[in-house]
Amino acid sequence: MFISLGYIVDRLGKRATLTLVSSILAMFSFSSFYFTTPIISLTTLGVSYSIFASVLWPSVALVVNKKLVAFALGIMQSFQNLTLFISPIIVASIYSSTGSYTVVKIICLIR
Repeated sequence: MFISLGYIVDRLGKRATLTLVSSILAMFSFSSFYFTTPIISLTTLGVSYSIFASVLWPSVALVVNKKLVAFALGIMQSFQNLTLFISPIIVASIYSSTGSYTVVKIICLIR
């Protein structure tokens, strides 16, 4: 799916609009966990992340100087890995203090 979305982004352009669409899809996905089946929510979330990745990562080459593209991608990957490391710790601390995932769900909706 990622490759076909990359082709569509390259042909269509409108990266800012597609970023907004992916954010709206992610918000819908997180809120739909309450009223639909998990397969619909997770599929929508996967499409949202695919659109976002198809827009974000190639945009680095458009914004950053050619000599610094690899460095910029490395910084982006480092921040992504840091977030993936810290997020479960934050979720676990919220869950252990409240005993519920409701606060975490609300944070995911408003982020």
